[in-house]
Amino acid sequence: KAKDAYEQVEQVLRAGLLAVLDKLTAQLQTTTTKGVPRKYQPRALAKFNEFLATFPLRNIINDGVSAEVVKQAQAVLNGYDTDDLNLDALRQPVIDQMAALAETLRPYVTDAGRAIALPEDDE
Repeated sequence: KAKDAYEQVEQVLRAGLLAVLDKLTAQLQTTTTKGVPRKYQPRALAKFNEFLATFPLRNIINDGVSAEVVKQAQAVLNGYDTDDLNLDALRQPVIDQMAALAETLRPYVTDAGRAIALPEDDE
């Protein structure tokens, strides 16, 4: 049972990280009805950076796969601000690198829809 719990926590961590990477990539690719890239908002970047910065606190099982993806995502965004991400020349490489990180993680997420099963009371 301990191994099952460990694997469930591992999957939840990885699935959550994958969802955040996919969301960031999608947000950066979003265009207006006129086909112009939407302006990326400072709050969105701050939330993503906060997620990455606090990920080690959630990584209670020391999942090396997730930790490495987070480290690489931080490296991709290092030095970028929203003004940079609103420039097409700088935005596309970030999109490409984040999408590549998501694809690196995707094979490790075996059951993204599964919730952690809590033990039932034997009363």
